[in-house]
Amino acid sequence: MVYCLVEKFCYLKKVEIIGQCLFSQSQLYEWIKGPQDRKSRAKKEVPEQTLKNAVHVIMKYPHLGGLKGKHYMIYHRLGLLSRHIYDTIKKIIRRLVFQEVVSRRLLPAGGKYEHQRPEAVGEIWAEDFTQVSISGYTLYISLVIDVADSFYLGAEVSIRPSDFLVSSPIKQALVHGKPPKRFLLSDNGRQYVSNKHELLLKAKDIAHKLIPSCRPEFNGTMECGVKEFKNVFYNLVCEKYIGADKEKDILKQVRKAVAETVTIMNMDIPRPHLKGVTPYDMHSGSHLDKIEENRLYCENEKERKDELIPKERFWGVIKDAIGFNSINDLELMTKFLFFGKRPLRKLSKFVKEGVG
Repeated sequence: MVYCLVEKFCYLKKVEIIGQCLFSQSQLYEWIKGPQDRKSRAKKEVPEQTLKNAVHVIMKYPHLGGLKGKHYMIYHRLGLLSRHIYDTIKKIIRRLVFQEVVSRRLLPAGGKYEHQRPEAVGEIWAEDFTQVSISGYTLYISLVIDVADSFYLGAEVSIRPSDFLVSSPIKQALVHGKPPKRFLLSDNGRQYVSNKHELLLKAKDIAHKLIPSCRPEFNGTMECGVKEFKNVFYNLVCEKYIGADKEKDILKQVRKAVAETVTIMNMDIPRPHLKGVTPYDMHSGSHLDKIEENRLYCENEKERKDELIPKERFWGVIKDAIGFNSINDLELMTKFLFFGKRPLRKLSKFVKEGVG
C-alpha cells in the first residue's frame, strides 16, 4: 500500500506519506517487510524428580493452586516449577483420578425421579415462594397452584420466609376445595421440609413430594407461574397501589395487590396451552363453551369491514392511544424495563420511589 502511494505521489517523500496515514509506523513497516515466519516456541522441559515431587504435593494438598503450589515447592526445596506448569500437571492428575474413581465404581448410583404429569384438574398441586422489592422493602410472596391448569389456589405475603408464609396458601386452597388427589409438589427449601409443614400436610391428608435438588425443571409449572405472577404484579403495583396512599402500611398495599393479581391471573389472562381460555374457565368446567365462543368470534372478526387506517397514520393513532400525559414517571419507567431483556432482574435494581 505504501509503495502504491509513493508511485502515485512521486513528489512526496515516503516519510511524509507514512506520517499522514492512520496506521502506526510500526504496522506500516511490518507490511513493507512482508510476512515473516514465526519461530515456534521451544517446549519447556521439567526434571523428572521435580515432576514426581509436584505429583506428591498435589496429591497431598489438592486444594493448592498454581501460585501456592509453586511457593510450597520452593520453600521445601522440592524443585522450581512455573505456575502454568503446576496447573497443567494438576489438570492431568485430576483427570487420572477421575478415571480411576469411575473404573472402581466408587461413585454412588444416581437416584431415579419419575416426573409425573396431571391428567385432570385437582390431581397435583405445586407450591413455592418468591421475593419482591417495593419502595425499598423486601417482601415474600408464597403461592399454591393447580399444575393441570395453572390455577392460583392461594397466596400469602410476609416480611420474612416463615412457616406461616408457606402454610397460609394451603389453608386458603382447602377452604374452597378438596386436597390434591395425588400429591403436593415443592422444592427442598427449608420451609418445605420442616416438621411444622409436614404435620400440616398430614393433618390435611396431603401427600408431599419433593423434586430433586438443584433441578427446578421438575417443578417447571410453578417456576413459570411465579415468574408470570411477578410480571403482572409489578405492572399492577406501579399503576394503582404505590404512591396512591402513602399513609397506608406497605404490607397492606402489597396484600391487596397480590389478591388482585391472583384474580387477574385466574380470570382475565387466557393461556395458550389451555386452548385460549383462562384457568378459571378450565377449573369451573366451562372451557368448552368458551372455546366455541372464541371460534365464532374469530370468524366474525374476519368478516369485519371497518374504516381502515393508512400506515402513515399509525404513529399518531398509537401515540394518542397510549396517552403519555396520564402515565406517571414510575409507571412509564416500569413499562420501559419490561420492553427490554430480563425485566424482573432490572426491576429488582430499580430503587426509585416505587418499584424496586
